[in-house]
Parts: sequence; structure tokens; C-alpha cells
Amino acid sequence: RNLAVMKIASFRYFQEPGPFYSFIDKVFEVINAKNINNLILDLRDNYGGSGFCSSHLFSYLETSPVPWVTRTSGYSLLEEPIPMAEKNHFSGKLFVLINGGCFSATGLLSSLLKFHKIGTFIGEQTGGSYVTNAPALSYNPLETRLNLMVGMMSNAAAVTGFSDKDGIMPDYYVEPDIDDLMKGKDTVKEF
Repeated sequence: RNLAVMKIASFRYFQEPGPFYSFIDKVFEVINAKNINNLILDLRDNYGGSGFCSSHLFSYLETSPVPWVTRTSGYSLLEEPIPMAEKNHFSGKLFVLINGGCFSATGLLSSLLKFHKIGTFIGEQTGGSYVTNAPALSYNPLETRLNLMVGMMSNAAAVTGFSDKDGIMPDYYVEPDIDDLMKGKDTVKEF
């Protein structure tokens, strides 16, 4: 089959993004070398992380250079258009798998892909919207034993017409049921 599957479990490479960048560069080098025209990008349960890492991935998928964010407190460098990847840019069919576990930088990436009509979205609504409140400080009050995360900055993807109260909706809603999960069957990917 002329198909590649790329699972991105996290963009949490704040201190050392180099290995993540190298991984993405190598994946698209292989996709290009093998003339793969269909890519499944599995973002399910990716809680987010660095906007620089997710925008690096976006540079291989965008159809023209566009800004990553419009309202930012921490990513002012990403207010300028993201240059398209110079080598191994992907222009085939993209299928993006999403669910309620997609937050933060994954919500930004999903909203930009959806807004620019890059790819077909399959799965469930994302947990995050086009707005993210990160980075967060962790607060752990002893009397409750809860770990509370408090967003310190707000960032908004460079999109319009989306609700900041709702996540990104799939083009094809596919919700796995408990029987499929118990059998290890991935109905979203199969779809």
C-alpha cells in the first residue's frame, strides 16, 4: 500500500526540540524517497507541548506559508508566516486522527490544518480549541492531594470563525465502542 502512519504522542520537547525536529525531517525524507502519497497523522491523546515542535510538523503539510498564531504571549516568533519545508514537503492525501485527548499545541495544529483545508479529520472532537493557555504552572495543595495546572499565557492560532469553547470537529465522526477497545481494535484507524 502507498500509505504511511505517523503517530505523534507528544510535542513536549521544550528544552531540547532538536531530536523531535530530526525525527520529523527523517520521516518526511523516507516518505518522499518511497513516493508515499497517503499519510495518516495520528494525533490522538497528544496533550500538546511546544508550539515550535508542532509548527515544524506543520511546515511539511501547509500549502503556503501562513502564521501559526495571532494572539500570543510566548510565541511571538510564530506570528510570522511559517516557511514551508524546503525539502521533502508532503503534498499527498492527509488523514488526521483526533479525539478528546488532543489539547494545547495539538489543538493549535488541528485548527490550522482544518482552517486551511489540509487533510481529512477522522475520530472525535478535540479537547482543545484554537486557543491554548500555556505554559502552565503546577500547584499541588497538600490538603487536597490534587495537582492543579494554571495557564500563564494565552495563544490563539491564526484562524477565524472557530469557537474558543469547542474543539475541532472531525469530518467523519468515529467513536470506538467498549467492545472494540477490549479487543484492541482501532476502529478510527480502520475507517
